Amino acid sequence: MSGELERLKILMSSLGVGLWSWDIASNAVYWDESMVRLFGIRAEQFSGSKQGWLESVHPEDRERCTQEFSQFLGGNSAWDSGFRIVRPDGDIRHILVKGFLVRSEEGTALSMSVLNLDVSHVAELEAKTLAGSRKIANLLEAVGVGLWEGDMGSGALDLDDTLYKLYGLQRSDCPDGHEANHRAIHSEDRDRVLSGTMEKIVAGFSRFDDEFRVVHPDGSIRHLVTKIYVERAKDGSPVTVAGANYDLTELRQAESQLQQMMAAIDASVIVVHTSLDGRITKVNDKFCEISGYARSELLGQTHRIVNSGHHSSEFFKELWATIGSGNIWTGEICNRRKNGELYWVQTIITPLRDMGGRICEYLAMRFDVTQVKEAQAALALRREQLLEAQRVGGVGTFSKDLLKNIDEISDEGQRIFGFLPGEAADFAARLARIHPDDRHAFFMAENSTFRRGGLQEGEYRIVHPDGTIGCALIRMQSSPDANGQIAMIQGTIQDITQRKVLELELSRAQETLRLMLDTVPIGIGMKSLKGEIREMNPEALKMFGFESLAAARKAGISSIYHDPIDRSKILKLLQDKGQIDAAEFLFQRQNGSPFWGAITARIEQWDKVEPVVVYALTDLTERKKVESQLLQSEKMASLGEMAAGMAHEINTPLAIIVGKVNRIQRLIAKPQCDLSQLGEDLVIIHETSMRIAKIVRGLHTFARSGEKDPFSKTRVRDIIDHTLGLCQERLKARGVELRTAEVPEIHIFCRETQIVQILLNLLNNALYAVQDLAEKWIRLDVSAIEGDQLEIAVTDSGSGIAEGLAEKIMQPFFTTK
Repeated sequence: MSGELERLKILMSSLGVGLWSWDIASNAVYWDESMVRLFGIRAEQFSGSKQGWLESVHPEDRERCTQEFSQFLGGNSAWDSGFRIVRPDGDIRHILVKGFLVRSEEGTALSMSVLNLDVSHVAELEAKTLAGSRKIANLLEAVGVGLWEGDMGSGALDLDDTLYKLYGLQRSDCPDGHEANHRAIHSEDRDRVLSGTMEKIVAGFSRFDDEFRVVHPDGSIRHLVTKIYVERAKDGSPVTVAGANYDLTELRQAESQLQQMMAAIDASVIVVHTSLDGRITKVNDKFCEISGYARSELLGQTHRIVNSGHHSSEFFKELWATIGSGNIWTGEICNRRKNGELYWVQTIITPLRDMGGRICEYLAMRFDVTQVKEAQAALALRREQLLEAQRVGGVGTFSKDLLKNIDEISDEGQRIFGFLPGEAADFAARLARIHPDDRHAFFMAENSTFRRGGLQEGEYRIVHPDGTIGCALIRMQSSPDANGQIAMIQGTIQDITQRKVLELELSRAQETLRLMLDTVPIGIGMKSLKGEIREMNPEALKMFGFESLAAARKAGISSIYHDPIDRSKILKLLQDKGQIDAAEFLFQRQNGSPFWGAITARIEQWDKVEPVVVYALTDLTERKKVESQLLQSEKMASLGEMAAGMAHEINTPLAIIVGKVNRIQRLIAKPQCDLSQLGEDLVIIHETSMRIAKIVRGLHTFARSGEKDPFSKTRVRDIIDHTLGLCQERLKARGVELRTAEVPEIHIFCRETQIVQILLNLLNNALYAVQDLAEKWIRLDVSAIEGDQLEIAVTDSGSGIAEGLAEKIMQPFFTTK
């Protein structure tokens, strides 16, 4: 029995278990050797009383232990607890206690025995685990990962602060997790995500992913992915559901751009995948098109199928040696189509590697060099775009443990700072890489994070060892320890060099564009479909007489139209055709003066922004003056051409008048004057004079502009007679037959002068068209058509107007002469 007891003591000692007992009647306390070692005192220092044990208990735990001890004596049959002790050397240990009480038959406490177990190493592990959990939580917050957890029993759903940020919501405005989900998740995704998650949970899934869109209060849309874990009971029923959400909007945008670029490449580049033994495994349509072979004829074959024999065997040996060693080969290859024709392609062959870094196949991209310059430029652009799309911005992380003086940085962070593998990359080394002009700001941000906590972020330039300068967005925040002291600084670093370059280029491009818009002698502007003025360049403001853009917006779009109906016409043209090309309308300046302008406009919409109308306006005031002068000159030239006919037309009646006047003079000289003959001669003189007056009136009508004449009710027959009176003799002199039908008795409301000018121009054009023909005739028809319209048609024996010229005859200054 003593042997068994001795072995038990040895086992308890090795496990760090101490035993003490207390005889309540005598108040004698017994500690074994393990207890003495556990409490760190010598046997002679122990007082042998309960008070001696209590004095070793940590002051902060002493009162609680006293209460628990009293409750144990008062009726509890077991004492399970834990407390800290302070050893004489100041070391603090964590003790797990298990007590047993012996009572008499009457229930009186006789004695007690207590086991003490040192669990300090467990407490340290728990502390490290807690610190690690805090570190992970802070890191997740720094990189923007939001966490959530749902209780399947109560239905409660808890979202952390980071997830509220991803949703664009404030916890104070929407404390309920379910309501936050309903507000944030896109209406088109909401039912699928929420009901789909429950369906997968019920179906027995324990881990699954989903992706959805969220709509922020400002209307912006973000793409989130959630990774979901279901904790189940032993019977398989779900207990809790937890998930981690993170924003992958930029990634999805980059993937979309990459897909578009890959589609563009596939449509314009010859692409071939080849196995390690040279067999063709995949081709695109472009290769089938240029080679003339069907896809089924190419797959499984080697490139000998298109070998032209132009290149030597050494040429291909060098090619295979290059790509076989893992290098990219570029060069020009002459191939042969299925029909025997030769074609040249600029070729790039790239070895592709598997996850283990081994070459698994070869990718060949070829370009037809028939248009080599265009292909090379397109390839350079596409390659640059592809590389840019592939450089999806990785985020590096770093941390600095202030208590343990441990400084860590991820591989991506080292790459951004330009550190080589194995090179020291602690805070001092990182600070040295910060541009001298930014170094103080970075140091102060790190110092502020250390002293005041919170999240600090800023953009800093980084000078790489080769002298190149990059730019990084650095975020950092502090993590307190259990005592609330700042113990660690963590952060992320993101390479934004390319973004900064693009911002600078964009700024320069915008400045250049603004300079061009400010100096170009064309009015350029932009307005909404509702008519709100958005932009006007200085020339447009000057053209309409506005002092500033604010004045233009205040006056409104209606103020620039001379006739309000024109605004509706322009908008209808845009809605029907999407654009207007050099259409002429009458506009007006702010002082009320009208001017003609040629407007070119189209409806534009960028991304999902409200569509706008972009327009360019040219002032036609000077051109209209020149036009008017040219038209008047043409009239005068036409009058000159008609002069001979008009002279004959007037001389004939003048001769009649002169003859009759002479005859009247002779009749008057006779003693007996024949009054009846005299009356007849006077009637003839009057009619002949009216004929001359009609010809003169026609000439006057043709020579005038007529633009300001009032509209009047005019007989159509009079218009035809006035017109023919100006050109009949000219047509007759050229041997042209004029065919006219009976003119209906119709009156129209018009400016007679302008109608005469139009008809005379049409008749003159017809004369030019037939004057050199064997058969020369011109026909003038007047007829009423459906409704209240009148049609006057001039037809001739010529060949007609060529189709190409017919499209241009209404353009200003265009002439077939």
